[in-house]
Amino acid sequence: MKKVAVITRTKNRPILLQRAAESVRRQTMRDFVWMVVNDGGDPGPVEEIVATVSGELEVNLRHHPVSLGMEAASNAGIAACQSKYLVIHDDDDSWQPTFLERTAGFLDSPAGERFGGVVTQSVLVKEKIHNGVCEFVSKHDFNRWMQVVYLVDMAKSNSFPPISFLFRRSVYDEVGGFNENLPVLGDWDFNLRFLLEHDIHVIEELLANYHHRVEQTSTYGNSVLQGDRSHKSYDAMVRNRLLREDLRQNKTGLGVLVNLVKEYEGFDSIASWQNFKRVLSRTRFGWVARYL
Repeated sequence: MKKVAVITRTKNRPILLQRAAESVRRQTMRDFVWMVVNDGGDPGPVEEIVATVSGELEVNLRHHPVSLGMEAASNAGIAACQSKYLVIHDDDDSWQPTFLERTAGFLDSPAGERFGGVVTQSVLVKEKIHNGVCEFVSKHDFNRWMQVVYLVDMAKSNSFPPISFLFRRSVYDEVGGFNENLPVLGDWDFNLRFLLEHDIHVIEELLANYHHRVEQTSTYGNSVLQGDRSHKSYDAMVRNRLLREDLRQNKTGLGVLVNLVKEYEGFDSIASWQNFKRVLSRTRFGWVARYL
């Protein structure tokens, strides 16, 4: 059994998948399997790209005749291989060569034993596809500010992209994997459930690259950029579902938290936000105010 399973979901994006293959191939830590899930795309180009690295890496390839969706593809890939740790390497993102060495090394260390996963800081890379070539536009630090991962921060919005997050398979099994009913925001939903049970350590190094295609509307676009209205709809759906679970069980849980911190977006000044926290501190949800 390999130490890490690197799960890549792809569908008809060979230009990006080739870069992902190179990102995986360049890793200094080699105790991993690359699990590629072709989720309803043309199998030919995927097989050709996988063949370019199969002599150096252990690669498993799974074809879906029709697309099952991002989260179903992740779950299928994870089920099709064995490993101690897991990481989602989307076909459009990339790593620095030491990403797996640093993250898996931390979880293997005595200091890492109390954490369910580890995340690195990320660089946001903007690019565009022009005449069949991926062209660089700009880059800047995405979450250099992140030194720790608070559940209360995650309850407001996702703090990091999947490319930067290595986690224990045992925790994946414990929290129930990815929600296949979510076409978007599945990583945020997973991270919320993850943090409800386990902490995540931060390695303060820019070891992951989170790529965005600007002004791209084809299959090469980003779901996070193309589906703003869809993201808002499913954001509400996730928060509503969690709150209903709390209300049915008459408890103060994750549903209460994600909806309370959502109110932060409604305050137009520091004074009004501070007043909200003072009011909140006098209620049975006062413990939340200490973290806001």
